[in-house]
Amino acid sequence: MISPEGGQLLYDAAGEPKELWYEPELGHTAFDTEFPGEFEDRVVGFFERYLLGSEALGDRGLAILAWILGAGRDLPGRPTQCVPS
Repeated sequence: MISPEGGQLLYDAAGEPKELWYEPELGHTAFDTEFPGEFEDRVVGFFERYLLGSEALGDRGLAILAWILGAGRDLPGRPTQCVPS
């Protein structure tokens, strides 16, 4: 786990595209459980904006995205039980 300051340094050093979402009261890993809808919207939106939409992701990209969001979640038009190999 890294500090908020360390996270900011990593963000500042990262190339584009990048987005930073920081909620001081959540800690490091609670976004997906405390704000599951917003977490999903942000992750899916980032992939779709910067990886040219779901068509460009292909099946493997969609499987990885589903895995990131938690295998088994219902994502309209997306695989629901995928784990990257």
